[in-house]
Amino acid sequence: MQRIPTVDVCSAPADSMPALEQIKEKLGCVPRFFATAAHSPAALNALVGMFASLEEGALAGKVHEAIALHVCEIQGCRDGTAYHIARADAEGVTVEEIVAFRKGDVRDSKLKALLKLAAAIVEEHGRVTDRNVQAAKNAGLCDAEIMETLAVVVLNTFTDYINALVRTDADCQDAPPKKPKKRSLYQNVAIQFNKAADLMRLDPNVRRILATTENEIVIHCPVKMDNGEIEVFTGYRVQHNDSLGPFKGGLRYHPNVDLDEIRALASWMTWKGALAGIPFGGAKGGIQLDPSRYSAAELERITRRFVFDLGNNIGPDYDIPAPDVNTNPQIMAWILDTYLSTVAPHERQSNVHIVTGKPIESGGSQGRDKATGQGMVLTIQKWAEDRAFSLAGATFIVQGFGNVGSWASLLLTSLGAKLIAVEDETGGTRNLDGLDPGELLEDAKTKGGVTGCPQGEPVDHAAFLRTQADIFIPAALESQITAETASWLKVKLVAEGANGPTDPEGDVVLKNRGIDVIPDILCNSGGVIVSYFEWLQNKRSEFWDLEEVDRKLRKKIVSAYERVRDKAEELSTDWRTAAYVVALSRLEKVYKERGIFP
Repeated sequence: MQRIPTVDVCSAPADSMPALEQIKEKLGCVPRFFATAAHSPAALNALVGMFASLEEGALAGKVHEAIALHVCEIQGCRDGTAYHIARADAEGVTVEEIVAFRKGDVRDSKLKALLKLAAAIVEEHGRVTDRNVQAAKNAGLCDAEIMETLAVVVLNTFTDYINALVRTDADCQDAPPKKPKKRSLYQNVAIQFNKAADLMRLDPNVRRILATTENEIVIHCPVKMDNGEIEVFTGYRVQHNDSLGPFKGGLRYHPNVDLDEIRALASWMTWKGALAGIPFGGAKGGIQLDPSRYSAAELERITRRFVFDLGNNIGPDYDIPAPDVNTNPQIMAWILDTYLSTVAPHERQSNVHIVTGKPIESGGSQGRDKATGQGMVLTIQKWAEDRAFSLAGATFIVQGFGNVGSWASLLLTSLGAKLIAVEDETGGTRNLDGLDPGELLEDAKTKGGVTGCPQGEPVDHAAFLRTQADIFIPAALESQITAETASWLKVKLVAEGANGPTDPEGDVVLKNRGIDVIPDILCNSGGVIVSYFEWLQNKRSEFWDLEEVDRKLRKKIVSAYERVRDKAEELSTDWRTAAYVVALSRLEKVYKERGIFP
């Protein structure tokens, strides 16, 4: 047996020493793989836990040797943070990576068996079972090949995420800092999901199902422009899960739309519907374009072509679109008309619920325009009530002044709160004496944004976020609150109007600073709740008045708020994780009751 090189740890904190001693006792030394994590006790303990779980395999001794020998060949440390972030990329083990690592050709049958073994281990989150090993042997793999596969899984799962600040003696030389690799939005979703799934001990089979999407549709739409030229637009529709009911989710128009973003948004819609207690699954769609560059006639043709090309991938009892970023009731009306043109004339009136967020005259619901903002304000009111905090005289700042941000501002102001700063894509404006959201909205419509509005003084992004207030409402795009920007905030509460405005590192900073968060899947769920009401009204050929819609919305969202609050207290966890646990528990119950076909 080749001797495993010993690596000394430089300046390891006391909290890491017990775990390092465990490794040293097992192997007689501390391999570089574990030493590199010594300065991050949480990451180190996660690695030690995985190492210990490998002992349950039938070939534990050889596993230890293979892992130790392979990891000692790694040069330097790479970017990353902790265990849950690491596991977000666990499914990145591919055939190509395994072949490259082995540095040699493998026959197709063995290659398939290697990949199957790696996937099985990843699905068990690093746990090696006798069944996995025996299946690999039955496929013709020898012990050495099995050991290499195990090592590849461990390496691909963890080594890209050892913190660059953690170094061994061999690395304690001056070296240029490496720029951290930016995580994708979908990876952020995976981190949030895994944290909650671990806490509640989600059934492993249900976990595998919910960790991926059901369907992903990519469409390239040729459309004639006003000048006669043809442009080709890329559109997406991702359907994450429909175990609770039809897929449901908005359609956005934005130049940064891509498949990863739509996957993340579709996943959030699944959790949101489950948390709200409505019979919808999760989906999302988008077209990659800047709508400000196109005429109304061009946007209509783009919309109609995209809907036509989607074909039966949407349907009133299968997948129901709705407004989102840069889309509105008019665009929903075009979707409605285009879809109805594809069904038989005598069936058209029974298909009006193909889309929600429609104009009132075309089958829309009272209260849908303000629903997301109103739902936010209802959760803020409950938060204030729980803390005996008066909203009369409270101050708030808003990022994003579209439908959600403007309605939240109008409704909060009506309760006596004071809007003191607003930021949108054009810039920011601030007035500590207060801004009138109605006037600001009219100015923004005229000028194309809040910058230059006469009520306030211009303010840059950093100064906007550093504005002292009671409440911050991020109602723009994703990943606005990071570890850096979270440290700038001077507020008591973050009420998430946007989807995914806070990344995992931002969450940690907010929690450590004692800033409360009403998470997106709860806070902005008013939109999908009233979309459900619109869908019901269309199916039943009913029309509810505004008072009935408001009453039903209040009941639904307050109930969801109380479930999250109680679960956070029960589990002593943050509200985002508690919201996920509530949603995942409902989904888990459905799968256990119905089973999996076949």
